[in-house]
Amino acid sequence: MEINNLIIDEDLIGYLSSKENINTFINFCIRERQSVEIKMSMKRVRTPSIAELEKRHIASDTLKPLSVDEVDNPNTPFCGKKIVITGQFDAFPKRDVLGKLLRLYGADINTAISKHTNIVIMGNAAGPKKKEKIKDLQGQGFPIEVFNEFQLLKTFDEYNIPYEKPNEDDFVILE
Repeated sequence: MEINNLIIDEDLIGYLSSKENINTFINFCIRERQSVEIKMSMKRVRTPSIAELEKRHIASDTLKPLSVDEVDNPNTPFCGKKIVITGQFDAFPKRDVLGKLLRLYGADINTAISKHTNIVIMGNAAGPKKKEKIKDLQGQGFPIEVFNEFQLLKTFDEYNIPYEKPNEDDFVILE
């Protein structure tokens, strides 16, 4: 039995423009024992740099919640809440710094959105899959709050949570 070559055309370029999707597709082809000719420019496929990955990374110790006794101020909206951080933030270039700060105020930091998530802190360029997951769970009746960076910093100010304040001119408020 001869195996046919599968040619990927322009319709799949959008789907295959992330490393995860390319790997998934290649693994599928290997399982199905098909050879693949990919007709697309590899310049279109962008792999994040190590610096970008470090900014997104949340350390394992940040993911371990503190006991109520260890929390700096349990009277904040973050105490005892399961919180997911996604996107990029001007005030917190590294997500782990934001995660550690929220953890000090009682947050249970998670990396994936689920029906147990209470708050999602959403920065610029948040992933479309996470946005879709939030809408889906909210549609099912799960009360997930979404904070943008401006709302988060306003809450920090309201509860006297110290952070390095960015220049206010850097913000564009969308309504």
